[in-house]
Amino acid sequence: MFMNHRSTRGLTRRQFLAAMGVLAPASAVYAMRIEPEWLDVLQADVPLLPPDASSPIRVLHISDMHYSPSVSLSYIASAIEAGLEEKPDVIAVTGDFIQDLFPDRDAFIPVLARLAAAAPTYACPGNHDGGQWVYPHGGYRTLDPVADLLEQAGIELLLNRRATVTIRGQSIEIAGLGDLWTEYFSPRDTFNHDSGIHPRIILCHNPDAKARIGMYPWDLMLAGHTHGGQIVIPFLGTPFAPVEDHRYIAGLNRWQNRWIHVTKGIGSYAGIRINCRPDITLLTLTPTSENS
Repeated sequence: MFMNHRSTRGLTRRQFLAAMGVLAPASAVYAMRIEPEWLDVLQADVPLLPPDASSPIRVLHISDMHYSPSVSLSYIASAIEAGLEEKPDVIAVTGDFIQDLFPDRDAFIPVLARLAAAAPTYACPGNHDGGQWVYPHGGYRTLDPVADLLEQAGIELLLNRRATVTIRGQSIEIAGLGDLWTEYFSPRDTFNHDSGIHPRIILCHNPDAKARIGMYPWDLMLAGHTHGGQIVIPFLGTPFAPVEDHRYIAGLNRWQNRWIHVTKGIGSYAGIRINCRPDITLLTLTPTSENS
């Protein structure tokens, strides 16, 4: 994820590795061995349900596993288990399951299957999951390998399409977009009609996509991609985050009377984090007020 794309301000691989080379040895150990697996489990309430909704709905938001030689499967498995301890009603995974290629595809399936066994699980792809963006960098040419993985794990891949899930009598619509940087991004196909179902949740890996889908009907966007900046520098913030809009790097925020939640993700590029712990978030959808 830390590669330049168009006018984004992400690090190239060379710049990233050069930055790591100037770290003091003790700081390097912390950045590569401690913080990347120091998972934070966060919670936030989002008032989206009808005022007369009988009970809240718990949505677990996970992203950016980046399974690779730098991000171990055992760590990913432990992060998933930490999320499942929150007893979600539905699970959303917003892309970048892998970094480039599967280190061990068959071993990854049962780890991901734990999600679908616990609750209905929906996903959208990320820029590293296949396609013309990642292929020149050593990734898969298409999304087919990741799509097949998710199917075998029982996870429903929403590629420019929508699904409806009903929890305790309350229906919510979940839509998934292809990644903004890839040939798979097609909001017109995704929003080809208004179902009238509320709330409407959109899964989209890159939060910058909001500017491209603002004219369509949705209430909450779930995104990842930023890793929270991955390297957060005191007084400078997140100069290396690969997005145009640095207002939406992490957390729950308002945008044009809607909500956007960006998770810092489970994994990381090259397995390094500085002042930016990985996270997963339980979002509790609650009733809106009568006047909302």
